[in-house]
Amino acid sequence: MFHPVSNHVRAALLGGLCTTLVSAMALGQGLLPPPRSFVPPPPEDAPPATPTFWPPPPAREPPPAPVETPTEVAAEAAPPLETPATPPPPPPAPPAISTQPVEDGPGPGAWTHDGFYLRLMLGLGGLGSSAEASGLKQELSGGALSLEAAAGWAIARNLIAFGEWFHFSAGKPRSKANGVELSARVGNANINGLGVGVAYYVQPLNIFASGTLAVSRFQLQDDYGNTRYQSKSGLGLHFVLGKEWWVSEQWGLGVAATLATLWAQDRDLSAANWRATAGGVAFVATCN
Repeated sequence: MFHPVSNHVRAALLGGLCTTLVSAMALGQGLLPPPRSFVPPPPEDAPPATPTFWPPPPAREPPPAPVETPTEVAAEAAPPLETPATPPPPPPAPPAISTQPVEDGPGPGAWTHDGFYLRLMLGLGGLGSSAEASGLKQELSGGALSLEAAAGWAIARNLIAFGEWFHFSAGKPRSKANGVELSARVGNANINGLGVGVAYYVQPLNIFASGTLAVSRFQLQDDYGNTRYQSKSGLGLHFVLGKEWWVSEQWGLGVAATLATLWAQDRDLSAANWRATAGGVAFVATCN
């Protein structure tokens, strides 16, 4: 048995039904968010769903990185300052050199006449000789070439003892007999000597004088090397006076005047005695 329903009830039912239908249609079209109680939780392995209408809540962003100022960047880029190393101490100053002049040279062995001694001489000059026997006087003279070598040792500073050989040779000498000059000029007239001597140097002028006592001999040879006159060995003297200039610590060069003389008996005529003299100017080289 049906009970009659009032108009108000029917209107309320129809309005609720319409509201439900409209809400269902809007929910199906995605126009309304689903109720929280009806949204099922997503599965654990499902990717996150992209929102279609409602944006997701904002995520918490990390704080911004601090901005470095140019001063800090320059400080980090610049290498650390190094403490400069302490400079080494300066070398000691050399000892002061005395400027006072030294009387006999700078020292032993340099520009000083001590130790081993060697003297060489080459010069030009003249030669003359004469001998007389049985009323006949023979004279010979001419230009001469001189050679000399001496070697020894300094027995004191500037004082040297040495052994010496010297030679004077006159080519094509003039010949006179009793003062009359002969036309023929042949051969060579020679004076040779070997002896011992001493030399002394005056400093700082480096002037020297030397004298030699020698065994000497005179000889005249013709152009073919045959001996025409010859003396026995006799007493000879050789004197040198010169001036030298140092060209290194041990060598000196200079010029000198030389003079040699001898007295000797003729080898064939015992009554005849030869007297010969030679001298000139020579170039000197000395090692000392």
